[in-house]
Amino acid sequence: MTINYAVLKAELAKRFNTMAHLVTEDLIRQWFIETQNLSIGDTVIEKPYRLLKLKANFQSRLNSRARADFHYNGQSKQTGEKEDVVIEFKYHKKSPYSDTAKTTNMGEAFRDLNRLSTLANKEKYFIYVFDQEMKDYYDKHVFDILKVDANKGKTLKSSDIETLIKGKKTEDFKNTALSSFDRNMVKSFDDFNYTVDLHYSDCITTYKKLDGSDDKMYIIIVRVK
Repeated sequence: MTINYAVLKAELAKRFNTMAHLVTEDLIRQWFIETQNLSIGDTVIEKPYRLLKLKANFQSRLNSRARADFHYNGQSKQTGEKEDVVIEFKYHKKSPYSDTAKTTNMGEAFRDLNRLSTLANKEKYFIYVFDQEMKDYYDKHVFDILKVDANKGKTLKSSDIETLIKGKKTEDFKNTALSSFDRNMVKSFDDFNYTVDLHYSDCITTYKKLDGSDDKMYIIIVRVK
């Protein structure tokens, strides 16, 4: 799939600048579908992983309730070939009513990466939109693919994750990241074998919150192989 990053960013910027307090993960997914001019009839949302091309060795390890945010099998406008694309979307923004569980949020991002790695579908992407608070957190963390200003050309191998987080307080992160799997069979990131390649990252916009203060939104798009 050829993703038109510029038109997606422009649409998201417009929406955050006019209705940031109403933006949801589902809306971001909808705006992606619209900006990429995808065939509605070939687009499926919330499709069970067991109905996708789940790798045989994960048939009994992945929770049967796992749902993929998006699957597209329409014809590519560039090549004319049939697409086979699975995308997980994630949106993290500070709530005015509670503190942000930033470590858990990072675990949710890696839970999607872990789940995508279990599929044999042709293309698998993770589209992640998050606010300034999460950016500040990621800038101080070990995963370069999440650092918007310094992640150009970055990759991450699942085999390196356990080493990167060694010695850090990561219990909440790991519990969340591995929560879609049978924990008797999947005990660490060493039970996976995948690579994350960064395809796009940028600041979407600076916008005014309802209280008049400024915030920024960011986007990262990676491919899981």
